[in-house]
Amino acid sequence: LVGLTTLFFGLLGSFLYSQWFFKEVDLSFSKQENLPSNGQLINHSEIAYGLNSGVNFVKASEIATPSVVFVKTTSAIKRRNWWDEWFGYDISGRRELISGAGSGVIISEDGYIATNNHVIEGADKIEVILNKGRKVFEAKIIGKDPSTDLALLKIEAKDLIPLKFGNSDDLKIGEWVIAVGNPFNLNSTVTAGIVSAKGRNINVVSNQFPIESFIQTDAAINPGNSGGALVDDEGLLVGINTAIASSTGAYTGYGFAIPSNMAYKIIGDLRDYGKVQR
Repeated sequence: LVGLTTLFFGLLGSFLYSQWFFKEVDLSFSKQENLPSNGQLINHSEIAYGLNSGVNFVKASEIATPSVVFVKTTSAIKRRNWWDEWFGYDISGRRELISGAGSGVIISEDGYIATNNHVIEGADKIEVILNKGRKVFEAKIIGKDPSTDLALLKIEAKDLIPLKFGNSDDLKIGEWVIAVGNPFNLNSTVTAGIVSAKGRNINVVSNQFPIESFIQTDAAINPGNSGGALVDDEGLLVGINTAIASSTGAYTGYGFAIPSNMAYKIIGDLRDYGKVQR
């Protein structure tokens, strides 16, 4: 009798377990969150990277890349020796050539190029290397404005591809942007990110009357990007890449660009008057 009772309750328990447990399992998979009405699985990694969100960096890159140039500078720097210190003046006359590099943005077909003042500051020779054909031109300084860290160069060339100005005031926080430049001498590098903030003052302009209102972005900006273009997803110039916030000297997540509306006014004055009209 005990054996029959045990067998009965064992079978009853197995029946109830199977009915309850497997129904719960079936219900847990019945939602099918990854299956939309069209029957195709959603790739969440594609959504995260904007591949299915209508964002197309290819078009903007194709528009901006030909208009961003490599700026190479050469400066003759005096290295004082012990005898110069001893006699109190330069008796050797020796100079050491120091090279620098940055980026620039073509803004007219006849050779006007916008860049940062700190890229060309103190340079004895400035060369501009075009993206297309890698042609090299010697550039002259039309004007510079240390207060905004902007400068305007001119090369003797025709039929260049200028980048059109966009309205930086229309930029929204979270909007996609790409940075185009020449970081670490890597020609025509494109990085993507979003507008992280606007109107940033980071005290990076070393001038008596600094004017800062930077666009902050998480698009990767590194040494050599200075003077390059920050463009929106339509390929319009919305900023001039200028600075990074970093304790290492390389990108750590924060980049800053001069808004295109400010740059348009400053560069226009430098072209027309050789200095900014304030």
